[in-house]
Amino acid sequence: MEIELTFDAMPLRRMLSKLVRDQVPFAIALALNDVAFEARREVVRKLPEHFTVRSTHPGKGMRVQKARKRTPVAVVGSVRPYMRSQALGSTERPQSSGTIAVPVGARPSPEAKTTRGKWPGAMLRKRGYYVAPTRSGVPGVWRRRGKRKPPELMWMFVKEVKIEPRWPLGEDVSVAVRKAWPKAAEAALRRAIATAKPRT
Repeated sequence: MEIELTFDAMPLRRMLSKLVRDQVPFAIALALNDVAFEARREVVRKLPEHFTVRSTHPGKGMRVQKARKRTPVAVVGSVRPYMRSQALGSTERPQSSGTIAVPVGARPSPEAKTTRGKWPGAMLRKRGYYVAPTRSGVPGVWRRRGKRKPPELMWMFVKEVKIEPRWPLGEDVSVAVRKAWPKAAEAALRRAIATAKPRT
């Protein structure tokens, strides 16, 4: 004995077509945004691995440009102009003056902050500081340390500074995306299906 069951599949096809048309792009945007924010957190966490971080300024400059249903692209990057040089490398030249001030003794350790009171102009307004050439011939700000000690070079003024790329932003983002994407995509699809409005 056999029982043959038949049904009209067209409504189901229409429902699935609407789901694909409306909810899948929504799910993709959700997943992209979740992964982008996770990548931003990972990038900020890894900043001290690549260079000395003296403040929260670089990390707070990280932004996410969110994906939309019609534009399924999420962007992770920094709004700090100096971070571009850290990622791509550059040769920095002075904007107005003829030289760039590079700290030497004014920054006794890589972790030290160069406050306004240690800037060249501030130092030269104090007693014991003066401008004289360095051994390489470029001018510098020196600090007298008494008769028995040689003066200490605090700043030197150069015409350009070459910055080598040392921030693998693309690599850090890619690693975070590969790790977070499967779970984020599944969760986003489930949410998209659960929030789908029935067709009327």
